[in-house]
Amino acid sequence: MSRAGAGRCVAVALMLLPLASRVILAQPQALPDERLASLAPPRAATAPSQIRRRLERLEWLIERKQWDEAAALALELAAEAPGVWVEQGGEAAAPLTARLHQLLVTLPDEGAAAYGRLADAAGAARLVAAVEDRDEAALMSVIDQYPGSAVALRGLWRHAEWALERADWRTAAGDWGRVDAALAKLAPSVVEELREQGVTPAAVACRLAVVAMRGGQLADARERLDEAARRGADEEDVATLRRELSDAATWPPPRPASLDWSQPGYDGQRSNHAPHRGAADDGADYAPLWTAALVTDDYADDQEVRRMLSRFNVTMPPTVFPVIVGDAVWWQDSIGLNVRPLDPPEGASHDADQPIFAWPEPGETAQRFAPGLQIKLPAYMVTATDNAVYASTHRALAPRGSLRTESRLVSVGADAGRRLRLRVSGDQGVTFAGPIVVRDSVLAVASCRMTDASLHVELAGYDAESGVLLWRTPLGAAGTPAAGQASEYPQIGLCAVEGVAVVSTNLGMTAAVRLVDGRPLWLRKYPRVLVRDDYGGVRYYAAYPQTPAVCDDMVVAAPLDCDHVMAWDLPTGEPRWSTPIPEANARVLGVDGERILLSGERAWALDAATGQVDPAWGENLWGGAGQGALLGDWLLWPTAGSVRIVNSDAGEPVGDSLELPDAGGANVIAACGGEYVVAAGRRRLTVFRRTKSNATQPASAEQPPADSSPDDSE
Repeated sequence: MSRAGAGRCVAVALMLLPLASRVILAQPQALPDERLASLAPPRAATAPSQIRRRLERLEWLIERKQWDEAAALALELAAEAPGVWVEQGGEAAAPLTARLHQLLVTLPDEGAAAYGRLADAAGAARLVAAVEDRDEAALMSVIDQYPGSAVALRGLWRHAEWALERADWRTAAGDWGRVDAALAKLAPSVVEELREQGVTPAAVACRLAVVAMRGGQLADARERLDEAARRGADEEDVATLRRELSDAATWPPPRPASLDWSQPGYDGQRSNHAPHRGAADDGADYAPLWTAALVTDDYADDQEVRRMLSRFNVTMPPTVFPVIVGDAVWWQDSIGLNVRPLDPPEGASHDADQPIFAWPEPGETAQRFAPGLQIKLPAYMVTATDNAVYASTHRALAPRGSLRTESRLVSVGADAGRRLRLRVSGDQGVTFAGPIVVRDSVLAVASCRMTDASLHVELAGYDAESGVLLWRTPLGAAGTPAAGQASEYPQIGLCAVEGVAVVSTNLGMTAAVRLVDGRPLWLRKYPRVLVRDDYGGVRYYAAYPQTPAVCDDMVVAAPLDCDHVMAWDLPTGEPRWSTPIPEANARVLGVDGERILLSGERAWALDAATGQVDPAWGENLWGGAGQGALLGDWLLWPTAGSVRIVNSDAGEPVGDSLELPDAGGANVIAACGGEYVVAAGRRRLTVFRRTKSNATQPASAEQPPADSSPDDSE
């Protein structure tokens, strides 16, 4: 961006962050009405009109008891368009297969018999083959294409068993929960057919109790066992499970979810755009080991912008989010993808190093038709697996502009060779937005395009080895506060857990999508609100990624276009709780046991079960500036000039701070049991190394012991 262009971004800088030193009352207060304004509601990407008309015809046929024709039409719809959304009231959307399931499980005996004959004839053999071959993709296809049938429910039962075998208790709970709900609505003839095969309400309750124990939810397991007894489960089976429940309190913690990006695991951390947790060996002092220059679009370097920032005592936020893989630190900036050893040879210089992969010339929005004002900083994010690192370029969109260069996505091997493994180019006029997630062989990333004053968002899945596009799932569109008067960097929050991607669009919608094939699972809308802080800054244009966090079997998000923190049930999308944000710029920092930590000008803690704010926790943590990290019993809390080490239980600072070379805060990550702490500021990346043990600091969290449940097949 030119200096003239940067000068036009003064308004942007003023919107990004509130004062670093302002005073907030310990007791959270509701945001005043004058700091809130409405935004237009979102539009979900619903099914084409011909699909909606055929769905209406199916409802008409069912109402008139034309069972054979209704059964045939239901199977046609499930086969032709399983991956499209349909509206459910005004607050939600669901996949077409879910709507078909709702209609078909409530059929009376006569209708259920007609539908069952067709579904069994077409699907029974496919179910048997999928089970015999242990082909999970084929099994999921059977479940999707015969919704509400005995075949699909038997497939769900088997899918849940497979999930539990690999310790994926979340998926198992969702599958058996769907079976349980269906058994309460099915026609008696279908219930009896399933009973003969062992699929009964009592058996479901027993399995849900086992799932709850595997997930460490012991109170829920106790309730499930009581329900199993009421439903007539075998007394000996219930007694055995009660003895197992008594022993469960001494079991090791549940195994971390496989490639769970929202709670990345220990030294195999994944991405610093997400709430990060590491493990600390012991308390320690730190000293700077080395530092390297960062090349970013730092508008504060412009003299006019800097004068305005100084006048309001506002600092620009750091925009680089590094990761650590093995013995190296990786990061992306405006030049390209960079890597350096954590502990380089003595005397090595880093400022002269070149990127391991250089981006093409920055693709600014063409100015012929684009507005002159550019708002919202890019976020330079990197995602890592055990053997590769992924990054994508982030472009600005304008309502009547076009991108001069395509968005790029690359993968570089994390081994010694560090070869370029993958290169993907985005579509014309589309930018990748937000982080990348990788699960098994699927790479998923959100992309955005702008039409008039609306942003359209979709999630795309690529083969992680070849880059071939596997699927696209449109989510919807909504307007932004700029109302088409500026070019913008869209930001989409994305996390993944056990094969499910959760997308926080910051456009009035949160959705879940199955990663293996892009099938939509659920979409929930929320009231959109334009939130301003005490100084007129707009929450929507905060520079930090608003990545959702997964806590047990729910997902938590604090979208940029809302004045609440919200939690949804991960398998179903049903709302759990909603709490007003305690300050205008609060965002999800991480999950710490039974608490959700929020970060802003100060730190906050919410009860994970209820969403209630603890007003006392974090009242001495002020001046937050950057993305912190959980490290065992510590919270690494970045401020404008240092990284403070905080006892996460008490929310109180302990020990000495890690002084940053430049003001402006940092995005922080740690690895190797707390041996190294990496802080990416606005202009420099600094690696700190532990120098000595400090007995005055809190007891550390050890690496979690292995789970007693079966290992992940991975």
